[in-house]
Amino acid sequence: MDRMYSPWREVYMQSFKNDKPASKDGKSVFADIPPEEDEKRFVLYRGKRCFIIMNLYPYNCGHLMVIPYTQTAEFSELDQETKLEVMELTDLSIRALKLTLKPQGFNVGANLGRVAGGSV
Repeated sequence: MDRMYSPWREVYMQSFKNDKPASKDGKSVFADIPPEEDEKRFVLYRGKRCFIIMNLYPYNCGHLMVIPYTQTAEFSELDQETKLEVMELTDLSIRALKLTLKPQGFNVGANLGRVAGGSV
């Protein structure tokens, strides 16, 4: 296959033509969430380098995200300790979901880059 094309995503893809940052200051919507707002912002757990947050607009029940505190455009730019904590918190999330929701399976992935399929 030379090219994969999903016509129903055309409007979404066109929205990236201007290449504007997600916020006026260029920061992620997840940057600088103060700990006192954790409950209001659905932060479930804070680690040393990352945190677990519930998706405000989930694809399905139990959609959690592990977010590094360090903002970078490239996963490869994260230090090894942060990469390790991403996986440790992913494991913690899976174990918590198994206990609470008892799902039949999991889909674990990463949306890297502005057009990778994430809505943020």
